[in-house]
Amino acid sequence: MQQRKGEEPGQRAFEKNDSLTLLPTTPLKQFFGGLFPHINLKSGKHILSVGSCLESRVFTAHSHSLRHNLHFSSFSLLSRSKHIKCVSFFEPTAILTQSPSWFFNESQTQTNKMAAKLVLCLSLFTVLLVGGGAAQEQAETLKVFLVPHSHCDAGYRETVNGYWRDKVSRIIPNVISYLEKNKALKFVWDETIWLSYFMQTASQDMRTRLLQLVSSKRLEIIGGGWVMHDEADSSLRSVLNQLTVGFDYLQAHVGTRPRFQWHIDPFGHSALSPIVFAGLGYSAFVINRVPNDVKMSRRAGKSLEFMWEALDKPLANDDSRIFAHVLDSHYSPPTLAGTSIPQKADSFASVVKTRASYFNTSNLLLPWGNDFGFLSSTDFEDLIMLISAVRVRHPELDVRIATLSDYFEALRTDPRAQFHTAQGTDFFPYIACSGSSQTCFDLPSGAADAYWSGFYTSRPSEKYLSYQQDASLQAADTLLSLAMLANLPSVTSLKTLPSELVAARQASGLLQHHDAITGTSFNYCTISITECNVVSDYISRLQVALNATETLAGVLKGKLLSTSPSTAPTLLPETDILSGLAQLTGSNALALVVGNPLAVPREEIYSVTICNTATCSLDLSVTDDKGNAVQSQIVVDHVRDTVLLYFPVSVTPLGLNTYFLTLKKTSLLAERLPTLSDDDDRSSLSLPVLDVTSSPLSKESNNKNSNNKNNNSNNNN
Repeated sequence: MQQRKGEEPGQRAFEKNDSLTLLPTTPLKQFFGGLFPHINLKSGKHILSVGSCLESRVFTAHSHSLRHNLHFSSFSLLSRSKHIKCVSFFEPTAILTQSPSWFFNESQTQTNKMAAKLVLCLSLFTVLLVGGGAAQEQAETLKVFLVPHSHCDAGYRETVNGYWRDKVSRIIPNVISYLEKNKALKFVWDETIWLSYFMQTASQDMRTRLLQLVSSKRLEIIGGGWVMHDEADSSLRSVLNQLTVGFDYLQAHVGTRPRFQWHIDPFGHSALSPIVFAGLGYSAFVINRVPNDVKMSRRAGKSLEFMWEALDKPLANDDSRIFAHVLDSHYSPPTLAGTSIPQKADSFASVVKTRASYFNTSNLLLPWGNDFGFLSSTDFEDLIMLISAVRVRHPELDVRIATLSDYFEALRTDPRAQFHTAQGTDFFPYIACSGSSQTCFDLPSGAADAYWSGFYTSRPSEKYLSYQQDASLQAADTLLSLAMLANLPSVTSLKTLPSELVAARQASGLLQHHDAITGTSFNYCTISITECNVVSDYISRLQVALNATETLAGVLKGKLLSTSPSTAPTLLPETDILSGLAQLTGSNALALVVGNPLAVPREEIYSVTICNTATCSLDLSVTDDKGNAVQSQIVVDHVRDTVLLYFPVSVTPLGLNTYFLTLKKTSLLAERLPTLSDDDDRSSLSLPVLDVTSSPLSKESNNKNSNNKNNNSNNNN
């Protein structure tokens, strides 16, 4: 038999001049495609192939001089409470030009032939009667919104620079190229920090092509923060800062404002999140890592989608609710059975139907990506082949490559979309488990039912330095605002933020990444030989940012306190206090300017390191700006091998106050002053204090060297 183009071996199309004439009727073609997933109807004229069905009889078909086997299935369909028996694949508008003698097996009796004719006529007539069932079947089609994405951590097993060098610098151009080649493709992108790397290094042509894809809504920017922040260890101000940094960058360089928040990897979710994201105008919030028992319960109850509401509204009229979607499984593609594309297509259909049963609408959000996914062009090619096979073999599925906007718009217009409200709920601690456990899903994890709560306290020095930098950043922001209110010429003439402030904000934003402040990143090499001490990289970035903000604060303080801002001296940061103390003589004094970045008055105990050795020989007295003596105490700390000076300070809201240190006399302090050892209770000496340049936080030692020493000693905590 001659094989025609487009036919598989063993197949031939029935033509119009055969015994049966088929007139094209597109709606019925779709109808029968829904009933017979294995039948392909092409152009309404040809029957290209008929696969095996549940009940099948083989008839011998004659078409002129050619013969081949035709499978005719007997099945039933429940539609409007009526059963259709033995429905053929013929369209109901088919015109019988003559008795189709080829339809029957030559061995059948005349009675069987008549019965078969009657079955055929009744089948066609019944289909005409219940033709409305086509619309009902089509309405029940499962819509699968397949959302391609690439989860690119801002540091984890490699540093930010390492991941950009090895992975992300290739992923973004790859996405741009394939979206341009195939107009049906779409993509979503989170983590603004990577867009900043791309914009700084890409050619003008590549930048323009990315912006065009964003403008056409085929590349959707989601999340919008500088990073995907942790929701447990990050403070509210740190979260708002990293979101602000991301929003500002996107507005200035990409021209977009994300509508959907995307937290698929942080280890649990805070009840504060609906307040923050609803207040910022997000439309929906996609989350993932909730405790497994919670996810199982919500699967069973079809409650993975809900209105998430804060227990207490910040303001009486605030809307602190946001629509939340919990991923029913992990954010990676499902594991598909089979070795061929058709087998994988069948497995895909089975998986999505099961996962759709966890929701109360006919819409399914299916993330399709992984950590640093779509690095290779084959990722797109494999996806396209799979979807093509699914559409051919499973027309009951409407598989769309989509964005989050596509999915949530479909959900918004679905009449069955009704959701309960979860009030005051958080999803801590995150519980992961292994695949061998009967209560587990396909999640990456360690031992069964493992509580991921160690990240609340791991790497304490890294957490402390992050909080210290945030406090310094807040103080610098406040001082800059005060300087602008004071109309200082050198400040009001600024067209942009000082570079020190921009870098500090970005460093603080980076440390809110869910593998940074949590302490879950690596400090040794696993996948490369360079750029792999991620913890050290984070700490270095924080230390640079901290020094920069304290230097900026010193400049602004000098201008605010001086009668001639243009010639005002730059105040040294507190980390340089030891160099100032070294210049003390009996006839001069060292001025300490204490700032209060908060809008409330503060009276607290301030501490400052005056020596880096317990054998220090300084003895100081303290006076305020009016010359009044201020009670003080010097304490030797043998644990850190330092000497500290403690004294009370009082500062007005958003104010500055000056205290003076003078040299009283010289003596061997270690022999006669109170000391601290490992066994001493330090609580009475660890009261919150005001930093000279920045901090509303407690600081017992602000010396740069002692900070570095403490960081090194705690890196493995």
